[in-house]
Amino acid sequence: MSDDNKKFEDLFNESLNNIDFDEVLKDKSQVKTVKEQNEDFEETLISLESLVDIDYPVEFRKSGVRDKTFKELKHINSQKRSYSTIDLHQYESTLEGLNALNRFFKNHSSEFKFLKIIHGKGLHNKESKSPMRAMVRKYLMNTDKVLAYVPAEKNDGYDGATYVLIKD
Repeated sequence: MSDDNKKFEDLFNESLNNIDFDEVLKDKSQVKTVKEQNEDFEETLISLESLVDIDYPVEFRKSGVRDKTFKELKHINSQKRSYSTIDLHQYESTLEGLNALNRFFKNHSSEFKFLKIIHGKGLHNKESKSPMRAMVRKYLMNTDKVLAYVPAEKNDGYDGATYVLIKD
């Protein structure tokens, strides 16, 4: 066994000494299983793997969306259209943001025609990329409740937010 492997094994065994396994097993009954957590989702749409900005188009629309409606989506702020807003930028992790977005679509999507999702531009990310924006785009492309999406207008968040056309 190499020295590095031995050091790791020693550290691992030492960390196990601080665990009260009876307490862990007692607490386990109060924790939702992965299956129970997934039951909260209407559908499992994406994984958190490969959330690279370049993988997902800036604009998207399903076939059948009229040009007039798509153009209206691009200008919902300047044309003073009514829309709901969900701010994912406030969540500390991409997974928390995904859960919030999924809850919104599960509980409120039928109430609105237009939605603005604030996800940030990735300015606080060390690689200046936005995993939240990539997650949002992948989610939107894969749900049947979304007909189209575009970046927000320049004076309304631009690439740090996305306008969404929701299916009636």
